[in-house]
Amino acid sequence: MNDHIFRHLHPLSLALMAIIGTLGPQTSTSAFAQVSGLEEIVVTAQRREQSIMEVPIAVTLVSGQELETFNLETSHDLQFLVPGVTFAASSSTSQITLRGVGTGYSGPGLSNSVSVYTDESYVSQQVGSNQLFYDMASVQVLKGPQGTLYGRNTTGGAMLYATSDPDLEGYSGYVQAGVAELDTTELEGAVNIPLGSTVAVRLAGKYNDRGEGHVTNVLNGSEIGGEKETGFRAKVLWQPSDRLSLVFKHEQLELESNDEGSLRSQLGVGLQCFYCEDGSLDGAGLGFYETNQTPIAQSEQAVLANMGYQGIAGGTLRHQMEIDIQALNVDFDVTDNLTLSSYTQVRDMERIGGQDQDGSPYDALHAWAGRFSEDEKGGIQFESFTQELKLASSFDGSFNFVLGASYLDDDNEFTLGYMGELFGYFLLGRTEHDMESTSFYFDGSYELTDALTLTGGVRNTKDEQDLTTFAFGATGNDSSSFSDTTYRVVLDYDVSDSLMVYGSFNTGFKSGGFNGSWFGPTPEVQPEEIDSFELGAKYAGESISFEAAFFDYDWTNLQVAVLSNDVGGLTQENADAEMTGFEFSSTFRPSENLSIWIAGTWLDGEYTTYNASTHVPASTITPGARGFVGAVSEDLSGYRLANAPEFSLNGNITYRFPIGANFDADLSALVYYSDEYDMTPGASGIARIDKQDSMTIVNLNLTVRHSAGWQADLYVRNATDEEYYTEKTTQPQGAFGAPALPRVVGARIRYNF
Repeated sequence: MNDHIFRHLHPLSLALMAIIGTLGPQTSTSAFAQVSGLEEIVVTAQRREQSIMEVPIAVTLVSGQELETFNLETSHDLQFLVPGVTFAASSSTSQITLRGVGTGYSGPGLSNSVSVYTDESYVSQQVGSNQLFYDMASVQVLKGPQGTLYGRNTTGGAMLYATSDPDLEGYSGYVQAGVAELDTTELEGAVNIPLGSTVAVRLAGKYNDRGEGHVTNVLNGSEIGGEKETGFRAKVLWQPSDRLSLVFKHEQLELESNDEGSLRSQLGVGLQCFYCEDGSLDGAGLGFYETNQTPIAQSEQAVLANMGYQGIAGGTLRHQMEIDIQALNVDFDVTDNLTLSSYTQVRDMERIGGQDQDGSPYDALHAWAGRFSEDEKGGIQFESFTQELKLASSFDGSFNFVLGASYLDDDNEFTLGYMGELFGYFLLGRTEHDMESTSFYFDGSYELTDALTLTGGVRNTKDEQDLTTFAFGATGNDSSSFSDTTYRVVLDYDVSDSLMVYGSFNTGFKSGGFNGSWFGPTPEVQPEEIDSFELGAKYAGESISFEAAFFDYDWTNLQVAVLSNDVGGLTQENADAEMTGFEFSSTFRPSENLSIWIAGTWLDGEYTTYNASTHVPASTITPGARGFVGAVSEDLSGYRLANAPEFSLNGNITYRFPIGANFDADLSALVYYSDEYDMTPGASGIARIDKQDSMTIVNLNLTVRHSAGWQADLYVRNATDEEYYTEKTTQPQGAFGAPALPRVVGARIRYNF
């Protein structure tokens, strides 16, 4: 371990190390479930089923029941139930940050630092990674680098989504319908159908339509921000013997909004429009903005010009995405103690997004991001194939292991063009990014004593990438190869039947790549590497459990995504950074009817070396000035990491009480608090708006159940009507942002059979 780690050792970590060194051997951690009055939680964080109390990793598991109880609809809602996580995202993209580790934007050559897995298969792109929650089994969030077991681009951690599998036990399912403010209608259901003794089918679907937007265009009174989400999933289980099981999955997802690109890009001052506090327009002219105004103080007062409702050539500005997934999971028990698993996935996605660029009431200049074709204005296309083979043991002895290999083939195409009455349509630029990735890994655990276990793992990853750009009639090509070996070493110790402590050292690797802009290739981005040291403790008693972890991160070549005028959009730069933090969570059940959960995260991280050569610095923006802002150098060394609030707190309380002979009810409250934080690097300047103010979000839910299977819910999301943003950024043209939903009251009814 390096000197940096020792310099930042917290007193708690020293205490934990002392405990390990002074207490004598006790019983194994398998006893946790036997003595705890709380329900045992089983996770697969180490690629095999284990009690969460046996896993020396900071893991948060959100069950399918909790997703339902707290009315969590997509990945973006997980920050309310998972400590240390923030999301900056649109409807289609999950830009995840765990403990301050993440990537700000998506685009050609840009990857997240938090990997997403769905039903054991890797999702390689941020675009389209937002999981629509319906008929879910669980969500697992693994904190810290997971480079050994989960591979590339897990420097921050991993998100593991698991949908419900078919079973052979019998006919079952549910149907659900609901309504809410903002003209929202939802339908959801699932059915499990056994077909004999070896085959079962599970069908699930969801339809959610928020017809009314939550932002008002004061020019014409129209509402902006409506969305429609549709999902359908079919899973088939074939279990011809006790040793062999196959699950085939077909899933289709469609997301559509009337304004996706327009909403994000036009909520502010800049190229699109001028915002003044009295709701008037100030000034006119392409490329000018006024910095001395407060952009979008209240989302209902937003000044949004045009917003695409006039349309072009019979169409409208819109965001639409379609995802098609085919997957096959195979588990074969080679022996009673060895299981060979295969995970295969083919994932296709097409996306179209349009933005109004002129900011006038006229249909003059619109941007379409996408794959140009004769019948479409544009679309972004991703094609991905993943294959993993894994051999896992379950020996009764002191040694167990996981051995595996994985392969990824990604073909992506991005196109940007312009269309409008003023210029007609022309192709501005196209980027094609192809990648192949192969890796091999081994991870094993050995029980040194009945109480002390040593775990070690290693993984080798190799990425090969090709980039082709087309801009203004010129074509550019580039290729590169990146490889790295990551590893982990862990010691965990059973202090007692109820308490386990652990210490770990993990490394992570995020592949390098290209800054492929719409205007051609720019210099390569170097691979990101991270060293992580973590000390933690887990306790499970009769009515209380807790987890706590101290962690220390040290990055080399941290990949930072910024917006640059020089390359016409997104670009990545390398920086060195450090992070020290502490995280805890605790569940308290004082009675059978009352459950209380509280969690918190403290983060202290900064860029130690970062010369932002293409950043738009606050120092160059003069309040009251108008005109373009050029990209100039700014030293951001010493600035806090983006998307890393110093303090954040999560909590919920649920109380169950009977109502007559056949009814009972749950009353729950979910609370999330976050300190202010920068949403992009260096956002602390007075003329920058890409800073999230401190916020407190409260969600309330009342559930009434009948013994016959009926259930009714009344919920309030964002009960205090807190104004906050899902995204903010300052670009050379001005400042943009996307406000989150206001208070929403809704109701739904459900029948379980």
